[in-house]
Amino acid sequence: MDYWVECCENVGKNMKKRDLVVIRSTVIPGTTDQLILPILEEESGVKAGVDFYLAYVSERIAEGMYLLNLKKCLLWLEQLMLKV
Repeated sequence: MDYWVECCENVGKNMKKRDLVVIRSTVIPGTTDQLILPILEEESGVKAGVDFYLAYVSERIAEGMYLLNLKKCLLWLEQLMLKV
């Protein structure tokens, strides 16, 4: 998991408000919430769900479903950002 920590530190240091971080990997359950999210918040100084957005997309889904879900996610994000 050292590579995840280093990657998240680098991403977090370069994040700004309203950024969207998408994790697309096969990781054990809880990794996004328990490892990645806290590092991103600490390094960036911004809060997930308020100042930036974090999404997880499993590599185990069919690519066709991925594109459909991505479209839904982007539409949701667009609506959310219009409220800000």
